[in-house]
Amino acid sequence: MFLLYVPEEKLKEKVLKVVLEQQVECKDYGEVLLINSDDSFVAQVLEELIEDEEEVADSLKLVRVEPQDFKNVASLLKKVFKAQTLRDLLEETLYKNISDIMYNSKTFFQAIVSVKDKNIYAFEALCRSPFPIYKIMQLGGHVAELMDEFCRYKALREFSKRFERYEHKVSLNFHPKFIKEPLKDLGDLVSASVSYGIAPERVVVEITEYEGMDINALKQLRSFLKKEGVLVALDDVGEGYSGLYQFVELKPDIVKLDMKLVRNCHLNPVKRHVVHALVSVCRSLGIITLAEGVEKREELEVLLDMGVDLIQGFLVAKPDPNPKLEETVKKVRELMA
Repeated sequence: MFLLYVPEEKLKEKVLKVVLEQQVECKDYGEVLLINSDDSFVAQVLEELIEDEEEVADSLKLVRVEPQDFKNVASLLKKVFKAQTLRDLLEETLYKNISDIMYNSKTFFQAIVSVKDKNIYAFEALCRSPFPIYKIMQLGGHVAELMDEFCRYKALREFSKRFERYEHKVSLNFHPKFIKEPLKDLGDLVSASVSYGIAPERVVVEITEYEGMDINALKQLRSFLKKEGVLVALDDVGEGYSGLYQFVELKPDIVKLDMKLVRNCHLNPVKRHVVHALVSVCRSLGIITLAEGVEKREELEVLLDMGVDLIQGFLVAKPDPNPKLEETVKKVRELMA
């Protein structure tokens, strides 16, 4: 059994909705819910809540209880209110299991292709583990920092093994928002790439989750990477004001058009106008444009007409731990013939 402290009515309604759907026994004591279920159900409820609202992790409190605990209600309530927040609880659990998560994680590579050369330009490295990486990053904290760093170094090592004979670039996700010393981390990353035999010029650092970050801190990162010869890509440009503001201020080497703009752009004239405007601005500034999430031939045709430089998506190639280079190039040339 679990006692769940839910201070907000809106969150409580969401919990009760899942309880009702799963037909789990639950008693309502105002801000405290008694859930008579096992760990798997509770994990499912919490996962759904965190996915909807990140701040849930800081407000919910969860404590496991036994029938004998109810003999002293005052002591029990005290135990609930002193319980860890969900964020602390999950981080502690993840920290205890971090070695297993790392051991069972795999690096997948997704091809990014050049429209001009009709060839592979780079591979984006994507870390996959039994526990979704993006949820670890959402929680932030020490575990997120460890996992973020581990994924990048693992990607560099795997990339150096698989693509040693080639000149493709590797694109690595970087989450400065969740890292205490991002400048130091980037310095270590450049050193690591050299030690693996990957020249800095072959590395693309893709800055993600930058919303709300101090622009001067981001400019520092950009300046450092430029000096080292590393390319900078800015993710999700076109998604709201924040992405456009960072784009204007940072002037990255590569702009990744927000996936929502790319999806079904052949059916939506407004999306086409926005994409066309972004591509035109980037071309005038000498910035490379990358359209990600391309899944349909019709989308590709629109993007090619607009002059997008790079294409990434399932239409071209899915993420794969062992990408098939020749097959991908052949497919690209057929699609762009």
